Amino acid sequence: MLLWSGYLHSARINQALFNDIRRPFLDAFDHTKVLGESVRSLCGLLVCVAIDNDGALGQQEIRECLWKLDADGRSYAAWDLAKRLQAAGKDSAPNLWREKVGPFISSSWPRAQNILSEGSTTDHLAWAALSAGDAFPDAVRVLCKTGFRVGLERSILIHRMSDKDYAVVNRFPKDAVSLLHSLLPNKREIISAPGHLWSLRELGSLLDRIQSVDARVAGSSEFRSLRERAEAAQ
Repeated sequence: MLLWSGYLHSARINQALFNDIRRPFLDAFDHTKVLGESVRSLCGLLVCVAIDNDGALGQQEIRECLWKLDADGRSYAAWDLAKRLQAAGKDSAPNLWREKVGPFISSSWPRAQNILSEGSTTDHLAWAALSAGDAFPDAVRVLCKTGFRVGLERSILIHRMSDKDYAVVNRFPKDAVSLLHSLLPNKREIISAPGHLWSLRELGSLLDRIQSVDARVAGSSEFRSLRERAEAAQ
């Protein structure tokens, strides 16, 4: 494990090297507590192998690695996916989502409800979707179909979607509504939550912005449900 800790501080991978370390790499996920802070680099290496080295690991092997990580580890992996899309830029990000990131999430992310409800991970995956450019509608479908949810108190989803740097919200208002509707807590959960739900305080103004872009979305059941949730959070 000490050898892994040293390697992971500056980890780079190629197919030939990975073939040599494949078994120790998979075994490392059984000892993540020993790795300490280096586990973040292990998560980044997993994303690197899954995205950049087709066929190096099978879908079930990737899923087992993600399963063995704790919530922080999966959040690190999701963060790496978002950073890759952001770094790809508007010209390359759509293809990166459609060809790599979307299939990775669809085929390999564990489906246990407690994992799908890890707020920080979902926040980062939503950030990935917002960074997918023209593939934003595809990204929304993947996240909604998979069943990801954000937490009540900690989520920064609404704050991030309110950032005007993410033009996809204006370009695809219907899909933005679908993302919010699927990922956010429902009205009953909001009403029963103790204290002030700061993570939802910008929802009303975000809905106003979306409605100003396309007034037709206000007639959808998803939009009306979000309005009710915004009012319940006050």
